[in-house]
Amino acid sequence: METTLSFASNSLLILSVLLYGRKPGAKTFIVVLLCSVFTFTVRPDNGVYALLFPSLFLLADGRIRFKKALLLAGLFAVMAGILLLVYAGLFGSALPIPFYAKSGGFFQGYAGAANWNAVGYILTFLRDTAPFTAVVILLAGRKRALELLSVLVPLFITFIYFSSTVQIMGWFARYYFPSIPFVVLSAWIVLKEAMSKRIRLTAGYLAKRTAVLLLVFLPVFCSPVRTGVTGLWGKAHSQTTLFTPDTEFRTLSGRLPESIPWWDSIRYMASLVGELPEGVTVAASEHGYLASENMHAVIIDMAGLHDIELARAGFSSGRILSRQPDLVWLPHTDYTWFRKALLDDPVFQDGYDYYPGVMNYGVALRRESPIHDEMLSALESVFRRACPGETLNDFLAVPAI
Repeated sequence: METTLSFASNSLLILSVLLYGRKPGAKTFIVVLLCSVFTFTVRPDNGVYALLFPSLFLLADGRIRFKKALLLAGLFAVMAGILLLVYAGLFGSALPIPFYAKSGGFFQGYAGAANWNAVGYILTFLRDTAPFTAVVILLAGRKRALELLSVLVPLFITFIYFSSTVQIMGWFARYYFPSIPFVVLSAWIVLKEAMSKRIRLTAGYLAKRTAVLLLVFLPVFCSPVRTGVTGLWGKAHSQTTLFTPDTEFRTLSGRLPESIPWWDSIRYMASLVGELPEGVTVAASEHGYLASENMHAVIIDMAGLHDIELARAGFSSGRILSRQPDLVWLPHTDYTWFRKALLDDPVFQDGYDYYPGVMNYGVALRRESPIHDEMLSALESVFRRACPGETLNDFLAVPAI
């Protein structure tokens, strides 16, 4: 997984810088440069580390002078720029597609924005790096302040960037965890200095540092404080304007089927697509597992994380429907604008059989699709397994007049 690989690449970058610090020379200089490019290539989020950390750390440590530090950063910038041009030529995008979706206004009306809580993730990060953070707070001195800043400044900049994006599926602070090696390095810098002085600590010194430590860790380990702090972030990001379709749909039964567990709905949909012929076109937002299990299908990513046209231009029901998907698994209910745009679109209303609430979000089948009957049969079969005792046709919807 890229989180693990990103963690490894950042660790490799740190080791290369430490190697150069011990054995300065042309060969180790090149190693640092290549490791910087590698960690940027693994994940562009590491770009701040790759650009700033080697030069700042070696400059603060006195291993290189300003001109050489500038040369190192400049060479990295040139090589990274060349890579971006290559990516643009090969893939049509210099940066990964999610960058455009998560950083822009693509997720208009996204009700789940407050769920991916940046403050909560930072507190999780502090919890899981607590031993190293505690060492820095308790033992850091002025003598190694520049070295510490050379590590911590890129880390803070990176975290500020994360806080400005919509961290879709940011579970367990996974975007932050590749930064752990830099916290470990900070603790190593401090501990190395303290050990050289044989750690002579006065009671007053320890009392002050312990007070700071308790203050920092209070929201990390005290559940009421943590809940309050993360709640403030969630409240500040919950004021998203939500959208409701203008069109009202009525089902034959006058109700919706009961919802099923999220993961079950994904597995049922993957099973459904698995029964369809090669080349079937499916539009969905919850498509990762569905796509990995059905390599024969063409997947339209309505969340924009793997669709460069949508990510750059913004969501449009016209862009989705112009591709004539045979099957539409409507977007997750958190995507209120996406759902409104689709359900209010006359092309959708006139061209699709819509079953609201089926597989939680609703499923639609294109009436003129050459495999319509196969899709309907497969959907009926899967629906019987997902909702025993229910009949799919009872949930066929038509726009209310």
